Amino acid sequence: RLYLYLLDHASDEQETSQVYIPLLRALMQQEDYRRVLTYSERFIQQYPQAEQGAEVLLLRLKAMLALGREDEVFAALLKRDRPHTEDLDHLLAHLAWQRGDMPRVIASLSPLIGDDLEQEKPDDLIVLAEALMATGKNARALKLYRYLQGKEPYRDQALYRDAQLSLRQGQRAVGLKLLRQLVEEATDSQWRSLAEEALAIERFNR
Repeated sequence: RLYLYLLDHASDEQETSQVYIPLLRALMQQEDYRRVLTYSERFIQQYPQAEQGAEVLLLRLKAMLALGREDEVFAALLKRDRPHTEDLDHLLAHLAWQRGDMPRVIASLSPLIGDDLEQEKPDDLIVLAEALMATGKNARALKLYRYLQGKEPYRDQALYRDAQLSLRQGQRAVGLKLLRQLVEEATDSQWRSLAEEALAIERFNR
C-alpha cells in the first residue's frame, strides 16, 4: 500500500519510476502475480528507456512463469531487442534446458561462466556440462565433470559421465576404474545402478 501511495503521489517522473521496483518486489513476495503484470506493463509503456527496464522485465517474466505462461516467457527471452543481463540470460539458459534445446543452453550459459569455476554455481556447471556432452563437445564437458567430482550433490553424476567419456575415447581402463569406484562409493542409487549396468555391458563386450 505504501508503494501504491507513493506511485500516485510522486512529484516527478524520475521519482515515480523509482517506486516501481520495490512495488513489484513486494507484489512478488505476496504472490500477487497478476498485479505484477499490470504494473510492469504500465512501467514499460511509460518508461521504455529507463535504466530499471531489465529488472522490471525479469520480475515480469518470473510472474508469468508463476502463472504457467512458460511459452510466452521463452518467446520474450528470444527477442533480439530485449535487455541482455546475466539474470535474463541465465533464465533463458534454464528454460532452454527444460526444453532440451542444448545449443541454446550452451549459447546462453557459456558466456556467464568464468575461468575460475570456484566462483560459479555447481547447478549451472552441471547443466552446461550435460549440454556440452549432449552436443559432442566432450573435452569442455570433461573439464567441468572433473571439477564437479568434488562438489556434492553432483559427484556421482560427474564420475559416471567421466567414465562414459573415457570409454568413448578408448580409455577403457580409466573408464572401468571410475565405474568400479562409483559402484563402491556412490551415495545416489541411480548413478550406482547405471554404473553397475555399464560394467555388466563392458564385461559382455569383452
